Formats: sequence, C-alpha cells, structure tokens
Amino acid sequence: MPTREEKNSIGGLLGMQLAMLAFLNSPIIILSIVFLILANRRIKFDCNLRCVEYFAGVGAVCGVFENSGYDVYKYEILREPKHNDILSDVGFAEAVRVALNMAPGGCCVMGPVCSSWVHWCMGTSGRRKWRPLGDQSKPWVQKANTMVSRVMLLVRILQSRGVFWVLEQPASSLMVHHPRFQELINDMDVHSVRMYMGNFGAETEKATILYSGSPEVKKIGGQKRRPHLHCPNKLVDESVDATGATKATGNSRLKMSQAYPRAFGFAIRKIWDEHKRIFIKRHRKLQDQTLDAGLEVNAFDQPSNRKEHWADAKLDNVIKYLQQ
Repeated sequence: MPTREEKNSIGGLLGMQLAMLAFLNSPIIILSIVFLILANRRIKFDCNLRCVEYFAGVGAVCGVFENSGYDVYKYEILREPKHNDILSDVGFAEAVRVALNMAPGGCCVMGPVCSSWVHWCMGTSGRRKWRPLGDQSKPWVQKANTMVSRVMLLVRILQSRGVFWVLEQPASSLMVHHPRFQELINDMDVHSVRMYMGNFGAETEKATILYSGSPEVKKIGGQKRRPHLHCPNKLVDESVDATGATKATGNSRLKMSQAYPRAFGFAIRKIWDEHKRIFIKRHRKLQDQTLDAGLEVNAFDQPSNRKEHWADAKLDNVIKYLQQ
C-alpha cells in the first residue's frame, strides 16, 4: 500500500485528495470537479497558501497573514468580477482551485452573503426555520440558496486539507438551517460560538456566530456584550407603519458592518498560531485513516446516497467548463 509520502508527491496529489474527500463522505459531484481540476496539467499547484478569505471584502484576515510574509488569496467579486464570482462557472472552479492549493493546516475565513438570510429580510425572502429555502420564485432567493450549496462543497474540500476554516454569519442568520448546511453538520463535527464584532473594534455591535470544523474556534467567543464601549451605531432604523406595526429597515451602516475589523483578523491569526501544529496533525491523521480504509483504490466507489447530483448547486455547466 502507498505510503503517505508517496501519496503526497506531485503525482499522488490527485489520488490522495480524492480518497480523503471520499473518506469524508463527500458527494460524487465534488470529486468529479476536483478530479478535473487536479488532472489539468495546465494548472500548477504548490499548496503554499496559508490564508484564504472567501467573500473577502477588505481582506482584514488575509492582511494580517500577508504582513507576516505568508502567501494569501483574497477571493472577492469586487476585486475580480470574473474569477471571484462563486455563482459563475469560472468563479466556482477558481474557488475550488484555491481551496486545493491551500497548505495543509492553513486558515480560511468565509462570510457568505447574508442579506437574504437575516431576520430583517424574512418578510421579503419568505425564509423561516421550518422553510429555510424561502420563496424560491424570487431569483435572488434562488441565487442565495445556490451559493450556500456551493459553499458547503468548498467546506468539505477545506476539511480534507486539514484547514482551520471559519464560516461567519450574523447571529440572526437562518443559513445554518439550509438543508446542505444541516447535511454537513450530520457528516462531521461542526462547532459554533457566539461573539460580537463590536468587541473587536467594529463600529457596530453585530452579534455574530462563527462555525468551524475545529473546536479551537470557541476561543474567540465568550465575551460579554459591550455595545456602549465601541459601537454607538445601529444597523437598522425602526419605524411604525399605519397599522401600528414596527418595521426594521437596514440603513447605510448595515453594508459597512460586513467588513471585519482588523482586531478580528489578529484574533483569528492568534488561534491559528497557537494551534497550527494541531491542525497539521489532524490532517496527517486523516491521511492515515484514508490509507487504512483503502479508498485510494477507487475513491468514486461511493454509497448510493452519495451519488446524488446536487442539482441545487447547479454544477453541470461547471463540469462542462472544466472539460473544455
């Protein structure tokens, strides 16, 4: 049976990566996409990215790593509209390529667009805990659902790379109730912690939930709410309509609150610095478990329930793009 070192050679990266994804019960569709990307000899991999931010905004977390000389990637549609649009064929392929190019035990922070998932938007999105996909007759709701399905596939790749991944959402977001998010929670240990961006210098309080495959994420939470110390601003304006009902409308500070304060980036970096050896050890353990399971023989030999097409992620055109 091949050793870990043999599997980690350039020629063995493809087989080992597919095997680890299979070991994590990943669906066939993402194995197919990973295969097409890793088998493309025009794409070079050095697996040296130490930090990646998806939906990066100002790149506060990557900036902290970059200042220390680490290789980083800021995936942000405003910076690169063509290649950093996770809903486009090219953009999702690039997102997967970046995840595969991460160093084992690296750090990744992602904040998928939350606008249709927070409680202020429930009236128009139609989302509820018991109906998380909302009013799917609305294109913008459909797109948000597709985005989450694709992000959940990315998370599985990150987990297979031993990455300390952190997914951030406002505390009121219903995203965790998305069926694919729930499926992820059923397939692996997902840890969560409540924290306040205002405690890290944000201009708004912004109660936030962080999700991660690593329990170390909890070290960033647990602070007491301190709204008057840092954040005099509110994200919504309240009004009373003609019927006497109170309505909340997002104001100009709502968009501003999406940018992470620099202190949050330092907090993430501190956790990574203190535990990076643990993250690497977990990745090696996953490799050993995968080798012991013998999945490198045929990573595509999956249980029937893993052969689902994931139509909700709309990946047919991604496959066609990669086959060109």
